[in-house]
Amino acid sequence: MTILSTASTTEAVLEDDTATGASGELATTMPSEEYVATKNADADVQAKAIAALNRSLAEDNAEKFAEECSGNLTQSIDMMIGIALKKDSDAIFFQFLGKNEEYLALMANGKPLTKLEKVTVTGIEIAEDVGEYNSTKLNLFLTTGASRTVMVTCGLQTFWTQCVLTGLMDVFNSGILSSPITIECWKGTKSKFKPTFAAIRADVVLGDKVIKNAKFSDTELYNSFTEARSDKDSERTEALCRDCIEVLSKALEINMKGLAIEPVAIKQEQAGTVDVGADF
Repeated sequence: MTILSTASTTEAVLEDDTATGASGELATTMPSEEYVATKNADADVQAKAIAALNRSLAEDNAEKFAEECSGNLTQSIDMMIGIALKKDSDAIFFQFLGKNEEYLALMANGKPLTKLEKVTVTGIEIAEDVGEYNSTKLNLFLTTGASRTVMVTCGLQTFWTQCVLTGLMDVFNSGILSSPITIECWKGTKSKFKPTFAAIRADVVLGDKVIKNAKFSDTELYNSFTEARSDKDSERTEALCRDCIEVLSKALEINMKGLAIEPVAIKQEQAGTVDVGADF
């Protein structure tokens, strides 16, 4: 914790109050009482401002310390990214620039960025009552190869979220949740709304062979999402998303502690024949 001192400020004021002649000795002309009073008042204001800043710093550090002790400290975020925030844009990833919901499309070589390569999942959560419309969001925390922490956020029941969860559950059940993955994204073409889809890919070692960019997708979960959409059952879709996020969140916590985890299956209702769409 950095505590600012008033010493340097006071010294600067004193230097302004005295004038030196050519020989370096104090000049005989002394500042007026009005001048001295004004300077002293300025110094007093500065000292109070510094004291207030120090109190603010102390309060902030105290709050952070309390969060650390209670286990509620959130991850430090270097960048927050939203998915397909502009429906009339071909861009997929948008960086949030400030509190006024301003954002910038992420481009690569003049084209929209379509994949997050070699990132590691470090956290996942649900954010409730977000923004003006009290939306429910998926927050996915990723660490890049350069150790930058990025939070990707998207609506909980969107196609993008369902795709990502379907892939991550297969990654988890394959025992490589702590390994780098690539999130590929694209816009759908069969609907005027052009929803955004995603695929999870990772390198897989099978014996002495390495399969590059293998696609991961939990088949049962995939079918369950498809059936829920076909039935227009938003409650079931949300329940599936929440169950997945709960499982993945606990698995990531265990991973951080270096403990072994067992694969699990999301509870499925008995399903009949399902027509699977071309995009998802």
